[in-house]
Amino acid sequence: MEFVALNVRVEVAGEVLSDRCRSLNFGVSRDRPEATTFGDYYRRFLPGLKDLNTSMKFNADYDPNEVDDTLFTPWDDGSSVAVNLRPDAGAIDTDNPEYQTTQYVENYGILNVTPGAIAENDVTFKNASGTVTRDVTP
Repeated sequence: MEFVALNVRVEVAGEVLSDRCRSLNFGVSRDRPEATTFGDYYRRFLPGLKDLNTSMKFNADYDPNEVDDTLFTPWDDGSSVAVNLRPDAGAIDTDNPEYQTTQYVENYGILNVTPGAIAENDVTFKNASGTVTRDVTP
């Protein structure tokens, strides 16, 4: 069912940052290496390696347990963080799955500002665990 994204749950490193998150792009992709051989009349492709792409934009917040406190240290020391996302902040269910991953903070825009605008943090993540779990267990 279609929905308007009003109450998305964004949890990073155990901190719920939904109230600071302005945009989220979370997607998976798969390479398709070509397997065409002599005698084939059409190109053939096989399923290849998977990839995970995650980017977020936050309203900048430098208070304890908020955006900067949660993201700077794992970016700085290269440690991975749990990233859990749901279409709605309600309970996990078959119509509200939670996508669970472990990722590295690849790029962290510490301060993105223009005069008179809300300061932002742009963040991109890279998959650290090699898996994406789709949890539908309430």
